[in-house]
Amino acid sequence: NDASRSIRAMRVKVIEGLYRYPDEHGLPPDPFQGRVRAALKEVRTSETSRQTDLERRFMIEMRGKKDPQMITHLATEVADTDPITGLRMLEKAITSGNLDAKQSNTLKKSQRALFVLHSGTIPVKQRRVLRNMSLKPLIMIDTNILIEALKDDLLKELSADSLGSLDWTVERAFHWMLRRRAGEGRVLLHIPPAAREEFMHRAKSPDSVLNLFSDTYIDKALWSEVVDDAFLNERVEAVCQAFNSWNLPTRVKQEEIDLEDFLLNHREVFQLVDEQKRKGGKSPLRTSIRGEDIYPEKGDRDIMQDAAFLASTSISDVGGVLVATRDSDFRLVSRALEEEYGFGVVGDAQQLNDRVL
Repeated sequence: NDASRSIRAMRVKVIEGLYRYPDEHGLPPDPFQGRVRAALKEVRTSETSRQTDLERRFMIEMRGKKDPQMITHLATEVADTDPITGLRMLEKAITSGNLDAKQSNTLKKSQRALFVLHSGTIPVKQRRVLRNMSLKPLIMIDTNILIEALKDDLLKELSADSLGSLDWTVERAFHWMLRRRAGEGRVLLHIPPAAREEFMHRAKSPDSVLNLFSDTYIDKALWSEVVDDAFLNERVEAVCQAFNSWNLPTRVKQEEIDLEDFLLNHREVFQLVDEQKRKGGKSPLRTSIRGEDIYPEKGDRDIMQDAAFLASTSISDVGGVLVATRDSDFRLVSRALEEEYGFGVVGDAQQLNDRVL
């Protein structure tokens, strides 16, 4: 009950205080500090054993009566010390297929209430397993997606039928699907500062944007007639609004995540990426670490850091963090990024739908 849980929590705090700050309590290091350490271990072992017992009782309940009230009680007890495990217990019960609609709905309400109670202590990266919570993935949009969307919008303005190119490319399908899923309310879209800054720089003038159409025929006379500074600014702003439905709450203080060890551990991958980028005849922007100019440029590293930070926070109603990009610096280490920092990478419409639907 609540009283016993409060007493156990108080015991842990007192014992931890004695162990960490023995001088404040007038305790000499030996033998008292060793005894305090042993007491602390005993209390923690007791908590672990109790949680294991609760989980065992949950499994027995799921094989037997499957009483929603008892299932909720057991999950709530576990959540007092391990919130995500308690929520996963309810998730397992809901998706087991062994409950009728009324029982399932009852557990869904209980799960939502339990999540609200503990959401402030559950990092976003732990919430990916909570599929019945209607938590939305937060998708961070890389610069290359914004540029493809702008080019597509401008092509439609320049075409006689307002459809633009009839070629349904992978790039075009991706940004269209991102807009579609956002319009359906399935995802939250966010343009990280580094991507916005690069996008605004590359779309700073009609001439700079025209250079982005290196693989597409553009009637330059028509371009000059339609795309002036004012029109371009309007379209750029429209793209930014379409891909930025979420902003970091002002109460959340951004923290920097150290990426250097991760990048160094994947040196071979980034060396391969660098070689591929240079085959195009241009010298790509890379970052130098320990004398090797093979690592992602600053803007990409900033996006990685932002994604890793957001995945580590406890922002309400966000169920996961994804980076939408076609950049191989992200895609070739996507699994490692997810394992290390808790955010995923999607590079096309199919990958997006696999994560969202």
